[in-house]
Amino acid sequence: MNWLLVLAPFVTGVAAAMGFAAAVRAVWRRRPERRKPSKRWAWRLASVGVGAVAMAGFVAIVGRLLPATHTVTRSARYAATPEAVWRLVSDFPTHHTWRPGLRAVRRLPDRNGHAVWNVVGDWGPCIPFPIEFCEIEPPVLQHKLMDLDLEVEAFSPPHLMRTRNLDDDIPFGGAWTWELSPEQGGCRVRITEDGFIKPGPYRYLSRTFGCTRTMEEYLKALGARLGERPLIES
Repeated sequence: MNWLLVLAPFVTGVAAAMGFAAAVRAVWRRRPERRKPSKRWAWRLASVGVGAVAMAGFVAIVGRLLPATHTVTRSARYAATPEAVWRLVSDFPTHHTWRPGLRAVRRLPDRNGHAVWNVVGDWGPCIPFPIEFCEIEPPVLQHKLMDLDLEVEAFSPPHLMRTRNLDDDIPFGGAWTWELSPEQGGCRVRITEDGFIKPGPYRYLSRTFGCTRTMEEYLKALGARLGERPLIES
């Protein structure tokens, strides 16, 4: 978590609220007839509103200035062989049996000679598959099904696979690359996400809370399917 980005909007909001309150107090000193208790509370509430607007504006503006693209990687080692792990990660129709949140998977017509899969998951707009906006999901956005089409751009058993999100009507996009390699008698699975996020606020939240939760949950679920508890590494 980037604590500087977490604290910056609050500092901006507090500074704006205090500045507004100071301006109001200056006016009151010059015009004593306005010093009524009811108005005092109204101006205090107005100060809170000014602070909230300043916070939201800070997140939106700074978010737009942040890079739209990102590349993040997570990996884990399993005792199973690369061939055994590959059978699981490449078998899309069975993913819903072991991956939390995934409701259904179905095959669509090929695109450019590549397989295309439609995945439906119980993710909010902040945590879709295979790319995420942020690490938090407000309650109002929970329990919304995401319906995405994924093209398998690269498929080289049992070492490499890459899928790309084909949907243009959602404010994010990107690709996941799986790399499987032998390690200490088992297999290391490395997932790299190359993605982009369009909205400034979501981009800000992504940089603040990180973009790795989906990959980490995937690697943990894969380990549970293999009967293991893997250590997630960067």
